[in-house]
Amino acid sequence: MDWSSGYVSDVNYTHGYYAGLNPLNLNLALIHAGIRPPIIKNACELGFGQGISINFHSADNSINWAGNDFNPAHVSFAKELNSTIGNKTLLSDDDFETFCKYPNLPNFDFIGLHGIWSWVSNSNKSIIIEFIKNKLNVGGVVYVSYNSQNAWASMIPVRDLMTYYANTMEPSGSGRIGGINGALKFIEKLNTVNPKFLETNPILKQRLKRIQGQNREYLAHEYFNKDWEAVNFGKLNESFSKAKLSYVAPSNHLNAIDKLNLTKKQLELLAEIKDPVLYQIIKDFCVNAQFRSEYWVKGPRRLTSFDQINEVRKIRVQLIENPDQIILKTQGDLGEIELSEKIYNPILNFLSDFKTKTIAEIESNLKNKEINITLILQSVMILVSKRALGLVQDENVINNNKSNTENLNKYLINHAFGSDEIHHLVSPRTISGIVVGRIEKIFIASMLQGKKHPKEWATFAWETINSQGQRILKNNEEINDKIESINFLTEKAEEFDKKRVPILKALMVL
Repeated sequence: MDWSSGYVSDVNYTHGYYAGLNPLNLNLALIHAGIRPPIIKNACELGFGQGISINFHSADNSINWAGNDFNPAHVSFAKELNSTIGNKTLLSDDDFETFCKYPNLPNFDFIGLHGIWSWVSNSNKSIIIEFIKNKLNVGGVVYVSYNSQNAWASMIPVRDLMTYYANTMEPSGSGRIGGINGALKFIEKLNTVNPKFLETNPILKQRLKRIQGQNREYLAHEYFNKDWEAVNFGKLNESFSKAKLSYVAPSNHLNAIDKLNLTKKQLELLAEIKDPVLYQIIKDFCVNAQFRSEYWVKGPRRLTSFDQINEVRKIRVQLIENPDQIILKTQGDLGEIELSEKIYNPILNFLSDFKTKTIAEIESNLKNKEINITLILQSVMILVSKRALGLVQDENVINNNKSNTENLNKYLINHAFGSDEIHHLVSPRTISGIVVGRIEKIFIASMLQGKKHPKEWATFAWETINSQGQRILKNNEEINDKIESINFLTEKAEEFDKKRVPILKALMVL
């Protein structure tokens, strides 16, 4: 029997960090939705990929994590990462059926399913539902992300064609990537003969053009598994109701603010809908989102208005971006939206010292500016979704996590010497991924070696890159001259020193 069960296993998945799996993120989402969040002591991630998220979150000593991914190369890398952390996480390479029957697993307060529900077989979905039913505590949360049926409906025949072509028409020795490249070339050829299917679905041409330029490893997992489903919310609800789950909130906080995503007439129509499942089905028709990521709860308990406001006031936040670099715009389903300077500038000014503040402190500071707590909460949610603001742990938790994140970051910095595949470091304050590029990590490595000046960091970075036969890129073109390369890197190092170092220090990444 094929151990992969039809899931792509000969091409490794990308090294992404996914904020929806962060317990602090779900706390904000649930509180905004008026649902009491659980105290999370035990958490699980099914299908953790390269293990970036589960290891970042495992650096938090207050939560015990466990997870599986049946690609042994993924698990090997994830375990190598985990070896840097003091608390050892259960990372299994068993399939869902075997892992979910482990006798020593605790009951969980949180179970994460990032990017697997659309790509696993129906039998594995049944196993996962049974696992949630048996192992998720009452009040516990499930995070799930998946391709939404409305936006993907016209893509289904194209995906089926690409997969069939890759599996049958490419030479057996061409490998998975060769098969994908062959399928994409054929789709381009098909487009030249103007098939009526593409003519009647013009948006597909744009999507297929984007696909041609995307990472082939990503495409292998996104489109070329044996099992692939664009999920209807009503059908998902049928499955999840078997585990006594109820939908409560999107994990992307921007999607929770309906007025940013729906027209006035759409809002009026949805206001007539009392059934929560039908509400989401109709909303999918209105926004036509390609991807849904959300939280479901076993036995959600509503917060009273009084308790909800108190929970909102306790939320701790900290800037993770320079205020002068934060553009006061955001992208909703209705397009680009201007954010009010009258509201956002006072909030950003108060947070500009990069110290942690509670929403209660923000409210108190802005009491004379007619900015109420509802507006503050909405602004926080938008800034978090823009990755301008981070959600922050309690101080006692932060202090207990510091050695774990330091060791994990040392590994990630060393890893950057030879690879650009991981784009984050982890903060003990937010226990989340903070975007730090490869060159920036090499700058940090030189700082850790005692080099104090940006010119020294730049020289160190050039020597590191040059020793591997690589070149520095400027405007997507290689710089072949040493002095020009170091001068360019010095500019980047000075900018890093001025704009990024203070933030990384405030986040205790440095």
